[in-house]
Amino acid sequence: MRIEIDHKGSEAFYKEIVNVVAQYRSLINNPARKFRNYIATLKFEVIIAVALFVILLIFMLTDGVKSTDLPVLVFLAIAAIMGGSYYNTLTKMYKNMMAEDVTSIVTLDEEGVELEKVGSQTFRMNWDTIAFVRAFNESVCFVSGRTAGLVIGVERAYKDQILGYIRENCPDVPAIE
Repeated sequence: MRIEIDHKGSEAFYKEIVNVVAQYRSLINNPARKFRNYIATLKFEVIIAVALFVILLIFMLTDGVKSTDLPVLVFLAIAAIMGGSYYNTLTKMYKNMMAEDVTSIVTLDEEGVELEKVGSQTFRMNWDTIAFVRAFNESVCFVSGRTAGLVIGVERAYKDQILGYIRENCPDVPAIE
């Protein structure tokens, strides 16, 4: 089966793909787990860490430094920096996906699934390396069971075609709707 996609996906589609990548380990452990907007949650957590850091710093400057304040301050600073860095990475991933405007060809055959970005890259996963295929709100994702964390996402408009092919030709690959 071959699907040619000659249009750009929606913003919601690309955000969902980044969220799937961000929640990759959790989804591998429980493919049917509730899906959440990890990027928004991470942004909120970073804002809270920064706010707590500032509040604690103000208390330390006005009330004097206590021995218990410094480790908490360092922890909050590290949490804010690491969370902010990870948020920045996910945001860049999303922006790079949005910037691509190339035709994609998704091919499902007896060996596996292949996503070819015409004039760019080709990604291929064999059926024995795919942990599961899951339909989300905006996409259908092929999730690799390997530690590389490869995810191939296709717009949800092709859900019936993809899941029908998998049920008919690849009974060993779990398909989750």
